[in-house]
Amino acid sequence: MVPHAQALALLLLTITTLITKVTAQVDPTTSRLCNSATRCNECIIADPRCVWCADPEYNGIMRCYVNGDPGFTCNSLQNPVGTVVTVSTPSLGDNNPVTPSRVNVTFRPGAPISFPLTVQSARNFPVDVYLLMDLSASMRDDLEHLKRLGSSVADEIADISSDFRIGFGSFVDKRVSPFVSLDINRQEDPCLSGCVSTYSYRHHVDLTDDSQFFGAEVDRQANISGNQDSTEGGFDGMLQSVVCTDLIGWRDVSRKLLIFITDAGFHIAGDGKLGGVILPNDGSCKISGTTAPQDYNDWITLDYPSIGQIAQTLRANEIIPIFAAQANALPVYQSLVRELGEGAFSGTLDRDSGNILELLRDSYNNVSQKIVFDRQQVPTGVSVDIQLSSCPGPVAGGICTGVLIENNATFNVVVTLQECTPDNSGTVQVPIRVVGFGTFTFNLETICTCPCDTDTSLNSPTCNSNGTLECGHCDCNPGRFGEFCQCDATGQGGVQQICPLGPTEVQCTSTDRGTCMCGECVCKRDQAGFLFFGPACECNRDDCPSFNGELCSGRGECTCTGCRCNVEPSTQLLYTGNACECSPVTDCVDPNNALEICNGRGTCDCSGQCYCTFPYLGDYCELCSGNTSCLDNLCQSNRECTACAIELLDLFTDAATFFSIETLTTLPNETTLKFDVTTKNFQLHLPRSYCPETCSQDIVIISGTNDVDYIIDNQMATRCEYIGSTCTHRYYVAVHKIPLQFTDVHVEFRKYCSQVSALAPTWVVAAVVSVTITTVLSIALIIMIKLLIVTMDNFIIRKLDQQISSIRATLVIPEALDLNSNQAYGQAVSSNTPGRNTSSETPLNYSEEEEHLYETISVCGDESLDTTELQSNNAYGQTQTHLEVDPALQQELCVDLQSNMAYEQVAAVGH
Repeated sequence: MVPHAQALALLLLTITTLITKVTAQVDPTTSRLCNSATRCNECIIADPRCVWCADPEYNGIMRCYVNGDPGFTCNSLQNPVGTVVTVSTPSLGDNNPVTPSRVNVTFRPGAPISFPLTVQSARNFPVDVYLLMDLSASMRDDLEHLKRLGSSVADEIADISSDFRIGFGSFVDKRVSPFVSLDINRQEDPCLSGCVSTYSYRHHVDLTDDSQFFGAEVDRQANISGNQDSTEGGFDGMLQSVVCTDLIGWRDVSRKLLIFITDAGFHIAGDGKLGGVILPNDGSCKISGTTAPQDYNDWITLDYPSIGQIAQTLRANEIIPIFAAQANALPVYQSLVRELGEGAFSGTLDRDSGNILELLRDSYNNVSQKIVFDRQQVPTGVSVDIQLSSCPGPVAGGICTGVLIENNATFNVVVTLQECTPDNSGTVQVPIRVVGFGTFTFNLETICTCPCDTDTSLNSPTCNSNGTLECGHCDCNPGRFGEFCQCDATGQGGVQQICPLGPTEVQCTSTDRGTCMCGECVCKRDQAGFLFFGPACECNRDDCPSFNGELCSGRGECTCTGCRCNVEPSTQLLYTGNACECSPVTDCVDPNNALEICNGRGTCDCSGQCYCTFPYLGDYCELCSGNTSCLDNLCQSNRECTACAIELLDLFTDAATFFSIETLTTLPNETTLKFDVTTKNFQLHLPRSYCPETCSQDIVIISGTNDVDYIIDNQMATRCEYIGSTCTHRYYVAVHKIPLQFTDVHVEFRKYCSQVSALAPTWVVAAVVSVTITTVLSIALIIMIKLLIVTMDNFIIRKLDQQISSIRATLVIPEALDLNSNQAYGQAVSSNTPGRNTSSETPLNYSEEEEHLYETISVCGDESLDTTELQSNNAYGQTQTHLEVDPALQQELCVDLQSNMAYEQVAAVGH
C-alpha cells in the first residue's frame, strides 16, 4: 500500500505543479489593467478577472491583480461574482407563451450572465383586433364591401383563435381649412351627395367577441364623409385608438393588432399649423362620452402626432400595426413600417377592400409565426444579446420564422454590464417585448462597489491615525500620503523626497519602473507582470539566468548581481552555477579562501572545475598571468568602495579639521580616527555598513602620502586613480596572499583638480583685435580724405578770388547804362538792391562789401561776345548787371571757371 500511496502523492504533486504553471500564465495586458487600480471599486470594474486584496496586513505593492497570479498571496480577497435567479417560470400554454417571465440578474462589469428563454406559439392565445378605417369619400366602395362582409371578418379572426375580440373606428381629417372646404354647403355635406359632416376620429364599436353585433354596428354607424386635400388625418385616430385602452377594451394579455385601412397618405406633426392648430399633441386620450359612437374632441387645438410619438405609443402598449393600403399609397406605408420597427406590417389593399380577409390572415400569420424581440427599453451601459438556440422553422436574417401552433423556439439571453452609469445603478427593471407573444422582465442589480466599501475605519491605527481604512487600503487625510499614510507632505523633503538614482541617473531609474515615496522607490511591474527590484528598481528578472525553465533553477533568489543560491539542505553548502543549477561541490573552493568559489575570479561548473576569468589562472584562479591588467583589475575591483568614500570627502575642504575628534561627530556612527606611525598618516576608518554591500573591504581615509612604495597590512599596495569630472583622487589597494583576498582600501583626502582658465578663447581675442584695428584705420582714412578736400577747396577759392580781382581792375563802366534797352537779357530789376542807384544816367558805384554779397557770378559765353552776365542774389531781390569785359581776359576766365566748377565755388565767394 505504501508504494501506491507514494505514487498517488507523486501524481497529485505533478498535477498541482501543472496547474500552477498554467495559472501562472497571466495576460500582461490584463495584469497592467488590474495593477493600475488604487481602490476596490476601481479594481472590480476594471476587468472581471481582477481581484482586490482587502487584508490590512498585506505587504504587496499592488492590491489589485489578476485572480490566480502566482506573484500575489492574500488572505482576504474581494471578488464579487454575478448570479441569475429565476423568479417566475410559468408553464407554457395559451396564456403563457414565454418562460421564464421574470428573472433577477446580479452582475459586475465585463462579466456576462446568461439564462435560457423559451417561446411557444400557443393555439388559443388571446387576440384583440381593432379595424381603423379611412371613411373619406374615396373609400365609399371599401366601406360598402366591409359592411357586406360584416360578421365574416369576425369569423375569420375566430378561426385564428377562439379567444378573440374585434372593434371598429374611423377617421377623416380636421374640420378646418385647408383640410376641408369653407363652403357652408360642404361643411354639412362634404360630398354634396349625402355624406356626414367631416370629423377627425370616431370610435364606433368596442372590442367584442360577438361577431353578429360587430357586423350590425359597423353597418349602422359607419358612414362616408369627406375632406378637401389628398392626405388624411389618420394619425389622430391611430394615437387615440392606442392610448384610450379602457374605452377601446384592449386586454393586458393578448396579441393586439391594429388594422389601418386607407387609400391615401397621412398628415404628421406640423401640418396642423396650416389650419391654425399649433399646440403639440400631448399623446393622451381625448375622447368623451360613455357609449359609441364617441369622437376625438381636441382635434381643433392639438396638432397631428409625430411618427416618433406613434412608434413610442405602439411599443408602450404592445400593439402591432398592420397597414392595408391601396397600391397608390403603399410606398408611403412601407417607409412608415421601417420607421416603426419590429412587428409592423404592410400589405396591398384592393380598390374595394375585397381582399381584407386575406390581408388579415396573412398579417396575423406573419406576426404569430415570427419571433422578434424589442429591446428598446434596455438602459445605457447594459447590452442584451438574445442568441437563437433552436428554431422549428426556417431562420431568416437571424430571426426564427415558421413557428407553428404549439411549437417551441429556444434562446440564450446574454446580459452584459458594459459600464456603471447612473441609469443602471442599483436595481433596474428591464422589460423585453416578444412582439406578438408578450413580455418577459429581468431585474438588473449591478455590482459597481465592493462589499467591504461599507466597512470603514476613520483615522485607523493601520493608517498611522492619519487616514481612513477602507477595504484594507488607507485613504489618507490631507497632507499625508504613502501606503499607510506614513509620509508627511508638509514636512521636510516635500511630497517627493530624494530616492536612489538608477543607471539612468533618474530617481527609481524611470517612471515606468518605480515611484519615489518617502525617500524609497516603490517598484512597479514589468510587461510580464513581475516586479522590478533593487534600491532604484534598476533590476528585473532578466538579470538572472534560468535552468530547466525555472529562474535560478528554483534554488536561489534573483538579485541585481545575478542568482544568489540557496543552501543545499543535506550538506548545508550553497548550490553553485550561474543559475544555481549545480549541487554543492568542494573542488572549486581554495583551501586558503573558503569564502568564495574560485576566489571570486571565475565560475565553477557542475563537475567541480574552475573556469577563470582573464588574466587569472590556476586550479582556484588564485594566480595572475603577470599582465599589467592584473593591477588594473585590482583598481577596478575596488572602485565602488572608493566612490563611497569620495562622496564623503567632497563635503570637506580642510584636511586639518577633517582629521580631528570634532569631525567624528559629523561622520557616520562607529567611525574611528587613528595615527599610523609607519606611514605617518592619520587614518579615518569608516564603518563597513556605510558603503554598499558589494564593497566587502574596510574603507580607510588617509591624509596623504608621497611614498612610492606604500604598504597596507605588510603588503605592497597598488596606487590607483579615481578620475572625476574635474578632480582626481588617489587610492591604494593590495592583496593578502593567505588567505587570498583584498586588503583595506586606503583613499587619500587630498585631491588633484585641474585649473579652469578664465581667459577668453584665442580666436575671440584675435577677432576683437582685428575689428578694432580695422575700425581705427577706416576712421583715419576718412579724416585724411576730408582734409585733402578742404585743402583743394581753399586753393581753388584763392585762385578764383585773384582772377575776379583782375577782372574788376580792367572793367570799363559806361557813363550811362540803359538797362531797359538790353536785348540780350531783357529787363533788369535792381530797385530793391541796397546801395544801387536806379537812375540810368549815373554811373554804378560798387563798394567792396556789396561785391561780396552776390551769391553767383557767371562769366561765360561765346568768344564773340563782348559782355558777360553778373548775377547776384541777396536779401533784397535780384539784380542783373551787364559788364563789358576784355575778350582775352573773358576767354581765360571761362576756361578757369568751367574746369573748377566755377558756378558753385564763385557763389561761396560771393557769400
